Amino acid sequence: GTISVNVAGGVAVHTLTTEAYIASGADINATNTGAGGSQGVYVDAGRSYNVVSVGAGVAISGTGSGAVGASVPVLLGGTKAWIGNNSGFDTDSHTGDAFATVVNAMGDVDVRATAQESFITVAAGIAGSGVVGIAGSASVLVMNTTTLAAISGNVKVDAGGNVVVWSQDDTKSWAIAGAVGI
Repeated sequence: GTISVNVAGGVAVHTLTTEAYIASGADINATNTGAGGSQGVYVDAGRSYNVVSVGAGVAISGTGSGAVGASVPVLLGGTKAWIGNNSGFDTDSHTGDAFATVVNAMGDVDVRATAQESFITVAAGIAGSGVVGIAGSASVLVMNTTTLAAISGNVKVDAGGNVVVWSQDDTKSWAIAGAVGI
């Protein structure tokens, strides 16, 4: 043919929400009589996300060709673990002698949020013709996530061992784009 045009893309939008919590108003092990020394309370939220996104466009003709390839993976959401309130994580709302939430453990109390992401996004455009070949590509990663661990609000935690509040997000990403026009 005389003219060839091709546009191709890969777009993947994922919204992931992972939560683990002990809500405000809960009493966990309020009476700890007879509990073993290794008794623990664990509030752990974890998420793993892996994606390979590919967009490739190829156009070949006798006179003029144009090709564009695009790859756009999108990740939204959050991984959260908490004891107490699910908002106002940066404030202490305790007043008086009573607590809205009580957590007792002879051993450890662990509140942990862990997220892992791995992105590989590849885009390619290839255009070939006898006179004009124009190609382009775009590889874009969009990520808006939150990873949070907290003890928040009017909460009393009494542990015979350790109290751990841990939040960690490990993200690895590779964005590759290339184009050839001949």
